[in-house]
Amino acid sequence: MGSNPATPTQVRAPVEIIDRGPDSFPGPVGSPVRAGAAGHRARGGQALGQQGGFGSGAFVGVRTALDKAELTELVALVLSVRLGTLAGMGTGGDFGLGAVQVVRVGRLLWVANMIGQHGTRTGSKGVPVRYEAIDAALGALATRAGKLKASVHMLRIGCGAAGGRWGRIEPSIVARLGAWVGLCCAAMDWLERAARLRQWTGNGVRAPHKPLLFLYALGRFQRDPDGELAYSAVEQDLRELLAEYGPTNRTTPAYPFHHLQSDGVWEVRTDRGSGSPGTGVLELRASGAKGRLAPELRAALRREPALLGRLARVLLDLHFPPSLHGDLCDAVGLELELAETELRPHPDGRQRRRDARMREMVLTAYEYQCAFCGYDGRIGAVPVGLEAAHVRWWAFAGPDEIDNGLCLCSLHHKLFDRGVLGLADDHRIMVSQRFVGRSPAAREQVLTLSGRPLLGPQPGARPVSTSHREWHTRQVFQGIPRPRAELQSG
Repeated sequence: MGSNPATPTQVRAPVEIIDRGPDSFPGPVGSPVRAGAAGHRARGGQALGQQGGFGSGAFVGVRTALDKAELTELVALVLSVRLGTLAGMGTGGDFGLGAVQVVRVGRLLWVANMIGQHGTRTGSKGVPVRYEAIDAALGALATRAGKLKASVHMLRIGCGAAGGRWGRIEPSIVARLGAWVGLCCAAMDWLERAARLRQWTGNGVRAPHKPLLFLYALGRFQRDPDGELAYSAVEQDLRELLAEYGPTNRTTPAYPFHHLQSDGVWEVRTDRGSGSPGTGVLELRASGAKGRLAPELRAALRREPALLGRLARVLLDLHFPPSLHGDLCDAVGLELELAETELRPHPDGRQRRRDARMREMVLTAYEYQCAFCGYDGRIGAVPVGLEAAHVRWWAFAGPDEIDNGLCLCSLHHKLFDRGVLGLADDHRIMVSQRFVGRSPAAREQVLTLSGRPLLGPQPGARPVSTSHREWHTRQVFQGIPRPRAELQSG
């Protein structure tokens, strides 16, 4: 639980079902993390952890807001409380069916455990869950949360080894903790749908076609919530996404455009009415097929804007390695940071949105080669390992403009952002004296860059502006640069 003295007293505490799965804790970026505690046992033989946990196996954290660091801490705290304090209580005393124990684990954070099951295994008397006990415990929790003026965050309780049915438990949550839970349950339904997209699987072959279209649609919704995606207009974009991020066996974008409907997150209509005409490319073009996110999903995204970022995280985490997340978001025009937070204010008070064209503009200006080392790798016609780097960081009022950008390979982008590399007044490369590398690779890829002139931009494109370069030198670059003559003679 967590309370906020400034929050008005609430008759019923708002509730968030953090994860619909019965055996997961929330991870630091919203993805499930296995609890791994099912093997521990408390006195009386009851198992702790999310599968047949102590009592109903539920934990409830109540707070006005949880950031990523707090969620990470909460996972450890919950495990500590469940495997320590509660294990020592046993099953005796007045902590029986329907009871709630609340343990304070932070200044504004509590963990609540509810007893809503009898035993841990299904036997002759049926499943362990006791719906009346869960209902009573939720009522007690609502009273406590109301006094604390707190919000509630919980896992999908009673539906793991306890053997309960969500259809029996959800109405009790709504009745006891308030109708607002309906919005959160709806949000979790969309996250679950995103996590369970129907895909062809076999022999470890990737099939990211639907996730790519879903991400593309989220990016377009972020820029134009009411817009539609005409197949003939987005076909080339989708084809390039599949070529760059899909498997080597090429598939027409018509397949995800048609089949994503079956997952309930996407709708297609043509000049003849609702529904897709099929997977034929010519028919999709001729019928004027247009697609967009399902109406219910669009409504949920308007009610809860942060849901967009959570959906994107689910799709990215399940289908692509972290090293590709940034490039993929750029490719689909999705600003993930913006999707997960409020719009970042500009110093003059205006709200800012990222320009999805930034990457393409910068790479074009530098002719698709790293401005530091000249790397220009491609797979077919698709650049790989090249990124648009901000000189003055966007988070610190850096604009999405060519004179604030550099085309850099992945290695030198990372080193530039860490202050190992910088730009001198004459647009030559600086290498920090704090950087130490003794290997031939470190010398070739970093140390020998000192004093080299920047490659690009091409004639007619604006070079890095003095103000942005000076900001990077003051705020990011580490220490003082190595003397050029030292490296040229060494």
